[in-house]
Amino acid sequence: MISPYLLIRKWLQSSPSKESLNKRTTLLSKIFQYKFEPLEKMAEQGVRDVTVRLDFLLKESSGKVLDVGCYDGFYSFELAKKGCDVIGIDMLEMAVDYANGLVNVETNIKFVKGYAENLPFSDGEFDTTIISHTLEHVFDHERSLSEAVRVTKNKGKLIAIVPREMGNAPAHLRHVSSEVLNSMMREYCHVGKELAIGKGIGYVGNVK
Repeated sequence: MISPYLLIRKWLQSSPSKESLNKRTTLLSKIFQYKFEPLEKMAEQGVRDVTVRLDFLLKESSGKVLDVGCYDGFYSFELAKKGCDVIGIDMLEMAVDYANGLVNVETNIKFVKGYAENLPFSDGEFDTTIISHTLEHVFDHERSLSEAVRVTKNKGKLIAIVPREMGNAPAHLRHVSSEVLNSMMREYCHVGKELAIGKGIGYVGNVK
């Protein structure tokens, strides 16, 4: 018997029409809402994947930063505390609403709803673009990465991290292997060595 999660994933993976894309986004929102757990809470509990990724992003990010697939904004807020000017974007309205509800005195951070495949920003707008544990969720991972490159300054920094394994989460639409990510990154960036970052594999590239 096929798992209901696998059936959901199979439907999400099929080529979407505009109408079905809206339905899929709604379903993904319900999946995330059902399992919503703020990353701040996970960090407080000492979840290593969250804390290691935070340390890495704080070390590597600077200037004006775009956090693609920001979820609840945890990493975005920590980067803003460091002094970065941060915009977080996520396709999940409930996640963006949650993050915006936490914005108070910070003037160097904001959150917007949008798709990684069609980022609503100008070419070369950001010094650092982060697309961390996001490519496995989007409907077009190649276009999403090229959009992240587009909005990053020439010689700016692109940070991309993917999980080591696909896992059984229905919201994981694909497994983007480190080899695939490396190949895509090298098309656009001068890429450093492969990095183990918690439960993920990542690369830092300087946009050509």
